[in-house]
Amino acid sequence: MVKIEMFGEYSLNIGYEKISIEQLKEIINNDDFLVQSISVSENSYGEYLFVELYQKSSAMCVTYYGIGYHDYKGKYIFTFTGFRNHNSEHNGDNFTPIHKIMAEREIGKRNVECIKRNNELVDEQTESQVMYEMLTDALGDEDGVLSEMEDAGLI
Repeated sequence: MVKIEMFGEYSLNIGYEKISIEQLKEIINNDDFLVQSISVSENSYGEYLFVELYQKSSAMCVTYYGIGYHDYKGKYIFTFTGFRNHNSEHNGDNFTPIHKIMAEREIGKRNVECIKRNNELVDEQTESQVMYEMLTDALGDEDGVLSEMEDAGLI
């Protein structure tokens, strides 16, 4: 069973619930949140923008990743997925928060870059990319789908 936690007004269906760029900006602009870091990096699915937030009232850190190219789906993703970041939890005093306007600017800049790249993308999704996307949409478990498709020799 997936653990659901509250982060601000949003329940986090950890690892599965996707939020829009606008929803992430709402969280960032809430006075209860600090932006710890924002950077472009990679995970096992592709290259994304990672936004690490700290909620003062709950002393909880959550990292959102999104706006990037998803290798297995073969397309750009313009939503964010959040996960509880246990490695970064602290009392909020040992980092200098990023200014909220700078964080929003970085999100907007990344969004424009990815829209441009997405428009330049000529290749259509391969059959395995379409299957991967359909399965993840139906099951909501990217790690599980990836493992099953690798075991079946489809990726």
